[in-house]
Amino acid sequence: MAGRLLGVSRSLAATAVAGAAGWLSALALSLAIAEGDPGAAGFTRNLWVFAIVFTMSATVWIELLAKPGALARAQSGLVSVPRPLRAVRRSSQRLSRYAQITGIAVKHGFGPALGLARPQDGEALQQAAPAARRLRLALEECGGMFVKLGQLLPTRADLLPAGVVAELARLQDKVAPAPSDAVRALLEAELGRPVEETFAELDPEPIAAASIGQAYRGRLRSGEAVIVKVQRPGIAEAVERDLLVLAELARVVEARTTWGADYHVSELTGEFGDRLREELDFRLEARNASEIAAGLDGAGDDVHVPLVHRELSTARVLVMEWLDGVSAREVDRIDAMGLDRARLAEALLRCALRQMLVEGRFHADPHPGNVLVLQGGRLGLIDFGATGRLDALQQASMREMLVAVQQRDAGLLREAVLEVATLRRDFDDEQLERALARFMGRHLAAGCSPTSRTCGP
Repeated sequence: MAGRLLGVSRSLAATAVAGAAGWLSALALSLAIAEGDPGAAGFTRNLWVFAIVFTMSATVWIELLAKPGALARAQSGLVSVPRPLRAVRRSSQRLSRYAQITGIAVKHGFGPALGLARPQDGEALQQAAPAARRLRLALEECGGMFVKLGQLLPTRADLLPAGVVAELARLQDKVAPAPSDAVRALLEAELGRPVEETFAELDPEPIAAASIGQAYRGRLRSGEAVIVKVQRPGIAEAVERDLLVLAELARVVEARTTWGADYHVSELTGEFGDRLREELDFRLEARNASEIAAGLDGAGDDVHVPLVHRELSTARVLVMEWLDGVSAREVDRIDAMGLDRARLAEALLRCALRQMLVEGRFHADPHPGNVLVLQGGRLGLIDFGATGRLDALQQASMREMLVAVQQRDAGLLREAVLEVATLRRDFDDEQLERALARFMGRHLAAGCSPTSRTCGP
């Protein structure tokens, strides 16, 4: 009986200590986010959320430290404690990242949208710099997947103002290469043998480094030139952490702002997360490249897709044929090669239309860096991490859109768009038709080639 009372007493004491530690840690972090003002909007919510997580974390650690040998047994795998410890560590990292991101948002004047500052707190920042520029700077400072999100947003010119699109287009993925020893260890673990047994040559310095992976030039022992794409060590966990933070921020914005609800911000970030998780599995990119290559087979030699060495490719390593060419943006070098840029553009357009309207699977990120001009005048497509698929209904709708544009028929174009569009609340289809008519009048007038600029003087 006495032993039982002593156990209860110790349990109550441990609970009290864990609760005190959790609440004090939560109070410190919440005050830091609110810049010392406990009356700031969102302070109470943050305090409760952080207190629950920190108290749970403190409880686990007190339980481990109170039992001699428990921590050693957990670390050596003799007991089933590592999973809770890992969960606590990940939760702590996610909370730390959430606090960092929200702090950056407040710093750049976006606190009111997240309920973390009063509207007047951001007035000075709003007057000092346009919102588009502050958004770009905030995303750059957040780094990681937030930069990739900012790079994706300019492709949605249908949702964002032109000024925001232009500003976000300046975003750069400033990522330092991962340590070479860590990359080598990952490469050998995936291949199951030393690097020298697979490659006759492998440059130690990457030719490109991005947030998901980095690429190296190499040569197989058979003599074939290849490009080796290796996933950054530890990136999968970092991506998942950032996506959870992004999802929480999206829910807050959607709940607190009218534009967030109108544009279904949570749905957009969910789609971004799904695409990003797919990019983490290089086997999908290998399959995408093979499928697109098969769809273009027999369509002429104007566009080439590199061969995938599937026997050397895994979820975290991708080995493909090396294409020796120049980027489509290097117009001076293309002219020096004596090639007709108009013919190259036509070949790329035919290739894109065939992928979308005939095969249904298409390269979804054909920016100039992913289109190479090869010797002899052929084009090469690279980077198949982002591809899209159109079903029969979507393909039929796209064909109708092309016919409507050619005939300058706003009514037909409206019908084609409505067959596949996701509509916002209070949608007015007549207003859409008028907008399409105005658009075609400005950009598709008689005798004027389709262009992004208004026809006429």
